[in-house]
Amino acid sequence: MKLLIITGPPGSGKTTYAKEINRKRRDSVPSLPEMMVYDTDLGNKNEWSTHSTRKDVLSGAVSGDCILMTSAPSAKNKAYWLSIARTEGFEPKLLAIVLPRMLCYARMKSRDGLSPTQRNDLEKDIERWYRRYQRHPQERVYSGE
Repeated sequence: MKLLIITGPPGSGKTTYAKEINRKRRDSVPSLPEMMVYDTDLGNKNEWSTHSTRKDVLSGAVSGDCILMTSAPSAKNKAYWLSIARTEGFEPKLLAIVLPRMLCYARMKSRDGLSPTQRNDLEKDIERWYRRYQRHPQERVYSGE
């Protein structure tokens, strides 16, 4: 089984990218099941041991390729997810979506239903991600170009 680990700040397009992968996959081979997509910001062993992704893998509910989306800004976070993926029997690939900060801000501000407090928190999360970002040696980077 293959696992694509998509990382990036809030507003970078992780969910949009995952949906596009599934659409293209289904367009090319309609009989393929949609890839399961997991969205998480977990990053330690205690949290992983009870996470739904792991439960699905161990129960056999995941029988094909899937996608894990996580902010995981540091190389250490990414190494953790790669290690976990291999332990659980996946062939992991790592993609970081690193767009300009201002584009991430603009995308977050355009989301409906967010309060001013939520928007402010998301802006802080974006800044925090960029401060902590470290490229992992196995990571492919998409910068929107």
